Amino acid sequence: MADVVTGLPFEVVQELELSRPKQRLDVAIIRLTETQVSEHRWPELPDGLTDLADHNLVSYKSIRESLTCGAMWELVSHAVIYGKQHWKKAWEAGVADRLKLRLIAVTTHHPAWLMPDADAAQGRRTDTNGVYELGFLQLVLRVIVPSEIAKTPRNALWHLLSGDRELVRYGMEHYQARDAGLYNILNDLRQSYAMEGVEVPYTKEDYKREVARELFLKAPPADRREWLDQLPAEERLGRLSPDERLSGLSPEQIEAYLDKLHRQAGRAGGKSEAS
Repeated sequence: MADVVTGLPFEVVQELELSRPKQRLDVAIIRLTETQVSEHRWPELPDGLTDLADHNLVSYKSIRESLTCGAMWELVSHAVIYGKQHWKKAWEAGVADRLKLRLIAVTTHHPAWLMPDADAAQGRRTDTNGVYELGFLQLVLRVIVPSEIAKTPRNALWHLLSGDRELVRYGMEHYQARDAGLYNILNDLRQSYAMEGVEVPYTKEDYKREVARELFLKAPPADRREWLDQLPAEERLGRLSPDERLSGLSPEQIEAYLDKLHRQAGRAGGKSEAS
């Protein structure tokens, strides 16, 4: 080949080293040993992850990124490098075996090039909404679009990554964390969304308070008055507007609360003079 291009504006380099730049895969999900697997209780996994292989290579594109054709080529190149590391000379068989290796791309935005109605050679939808599979030579590449995944508690992981405010809220409420430290990560996720203009609550308590407030405001006046009447006098007087504070309270309740405030003020004044 060097001889063929002699005199042309090309250079031929033999045994070109391709691994100098660091190649980092976003996520690898690797099966444990059979002993460890048998001792583990399997939870209900999200759509698209129910049939995990021994080695699952995952590429993730957030709300700021797009899953381009180039990104898919990069995922395939990761598969080749990974296969050569784990299966040596038998890497081709390992990469082509869906029980051994699975390639998964998770993307917040639906790729413009992914046509759900195209033929199987270009892209096809599986039986699960938001999960697509592409055929590439002997490989099958799975594309997961979180915003299109069914809204159920088992899919809370995908809802957290959907970029949709309502779905993210749903994910925050329904995701069952197995690691107590995950809430720090969820807070980082919430802040990242806030930077993109997607405001979502952080904790389940935040979510519950917001839902309770919305329900209260939408409730008929009679129902709201009934709920307010069930609150202790101190709580009603401390949280409501002046008119709402007194509405429905008996004179005795109002006088008792005022007496309490006077006693508290007197004690505070006495301590100040003693100082």
